[in-house]
Parts: sequence; C-alpha cells; structure tokens
Amino acid sequence: MFYIKNNIIVINFNSCNRILFIKLCCIITWIYWALFSLITPVTNWDSNAYTIARLQIHLRGGLFNNPYYNDARQSTMAWVYDVVHLPFEILNFGQALPNFICLTGILIITYKLISKYYNVNCAWITTASILALQSVVYQAAGTKPDIGAVFFIFCWFYCMEKINEHKFFYSILAAISLSMMFGSRPMAALLLPFLGLYSLWKLRSDKRNVIYFIIASVVSLILWGGTETFIYNYNYSGKFIDATNAKNTNINIDGIGGAVATTVRFLFQNITTGYESFSNIDPRLNIFWVDLCKKTLNFLDVPNKGYQPSTLIPLNDTNLNFLRNGTENSCDYGPIGFLALWTSLICTLMLWKYKS
Repeated sequence: MFYIKNNIIVINFNSCNRILFIKLCCIITWIYWALFSLITPVTNWDSNAYTIARLQIHLRGGLFNNPYYNDARQSTMAWVYDVVHLPFEILNFGQALPNFICLTGILIITYKLISKYYNVNCAWITTASILALQSVVYQAAGTKPDIGAVFFIFCWFYCMEKINEHKFFYSILAAISLSMMFGSRPMAALLLPFLGLYSLWKLRSDKRNVIYFIIASVVSLILWGGTETFIYNYNYSGKFIDATNAKNTNINIDGIGGAVATTVRFLFQNITTGYESFSNIDPRLNIFWVDLCKKTLNFLDVPNKGYQPSTLIPLNDTNLNFLRNGTENSCDYGPIGFLALWTSLICTLMLWKYKS
C-alpha cells in the first residue's frame, strides 16, 4: 500500500484501494476539524463583530429593550442562528460546534443523495471534495450564519426528495427548514418565494398537506424568521427595519455605474483556484486577479465607483482587498460561495436524471 523512500512515505496507488484511501482521508479530516471546532477559539472577524458579540449584548441588556449597540448589522441581521450558539457562549467553550454540525449535515445529505443516484464510491469522492474546500471548512470552525443558511437549504432539498414517502412529516420539516434559512441569513429572502412555491407544487396533489405546509410556514416564520429583531428595532428606533447606520456606511452613491463596479469586484473576489491562499509564498496569482479586475473596471469605465461614501479610511481601487490569504480570521467565503454547493448538488442530480 505504501513504502518509505528517502525518509518520505510514498503511496502506491497501483496496489492501493483508492476508495479506502479516500474514506480514511474523509474520516481523519472530519475528526481533525471536529476537534479544532471544539477546542479552538473563534477568530473570524464577523463572528467577533456581530454574531457571538451580539449574544453578549443581549445577555447584558435584554432582547427587546436593549440600550446597547455594537454594529450596524445588529439591526439588519436576524439573530436566530446566532442564538443557537448561546449555550456555548455561556460556557465559553465550543462556540463553533453548531457550524461544524451544519457542515456534517451537508456532508451526510450529499452522501445519501449521491449514493442513491450514482454509487457509494462517487458519494465518498464528493464528500472528500467538500472537505477539501478550505474556506468552507474554515467557516465550519466559526460562527458565521452562511453555512447555517445553506445547511437548511440542503435540509429543504432533502425533504423535497423524500416528500412522497411521508408528505405530512416532510412538508412540516421543509417549512421549518425554510424559516430557519431565512432567520439565519436575510439574504435568503430572495430564494424564499421560489422554494416555497416549488414546495407547494410538489404537494399540489394533496390539498390537506398544502394547508399544513402553509400553516407551518407562517408559524415557523414567526418563531424563527427573526421576529425579535424587528421588535428590537421598533423599541430602539421606532422602526421595524432600522437600517440607517447600515445605509450610511454601505449605500451606493454612484448609481448604475457603482452597481456595475461592485458586481465586477464581487465576481473577481469569488473566483479562486485554491492556490491564492499561498499568496505569502507566491503572490503572482493574486496580483493577476487584481490586475484583471482593474482592467475590467477601466474597460467598463467604472473605476473607483460604488465604494462606501463615509469610512475612516477612504476606499478605492488602489488597494483592492480580496482576502484570499487562507486564514479563518479573514475567510470571505460568503453566501454566494455556499449557495454554489447547493446548486452544484442540484446540477449533479439533474445530470443523472437527464442521462437516465
């Protein structure tokens, strides 16, 4: 299976069971990151700025009439997924475990669906591929809600796959998953109508379960859709949605040009080969992306457009920051990246059904 040559372990894949090797890699990697999530402190910037930081604010000032304020996102981001971390925050231990459990859930759902439509070997390879996504695993060792929102999308998708087996159970579970998705990441509101309508379409032949799904969705959205955030905002400022501070720091004052420039930067920030994280060793690839982004902005005649109007340090295209340094504290693998996991799974299953 392996031999040692010049004090280096060499794996002989000609005689090695490749799938067994992949299984071992998955298991060892999962155990390593489980221990990492359990014993190491959370260092991600967003986690310490407004997710677990907000828990301390609510613990000290209450939930609905809290006079304390920490970050603009406190009034625009629902804290439903943040509160899952509350027991661990009180214990001051294992704050990242909920995120790691979400990653584990994503792996299990992916494994079950791929093994069902393809085979077990393909499922293990897919599992290993997800564990090899550096930024995904780093966020599984933090408290950011992106991975939580996508986990609930995976749960909803699994419910849709199984809904014909037990419509009542899976319709209720799908409704709860959608509400938790929205409560974890308000950006998911863009998907909520489409996923909800698709759920109703899947249940269209059973009117009773359609009614159950609608009732469960309404109740779940009230319980887990971030209602307490709106109440907090109203008590704090007299508005259910108090985005004044967020607008002051994030509003686009350059119109369509600013929107185009921001979209271009966002796209280039999300393109990665995986090698960019070694920028401290070889920065050439990061420099290439930055230069290409600047050339694209100049070609579209939107350089330096779309930046925040009021910041302590003026921002422009002179110092583009793509945050691809391979560390957990500045991991920028946001909701778009995680949604790519879900859409990749759907495309894979659709490909199988098309070939069948």
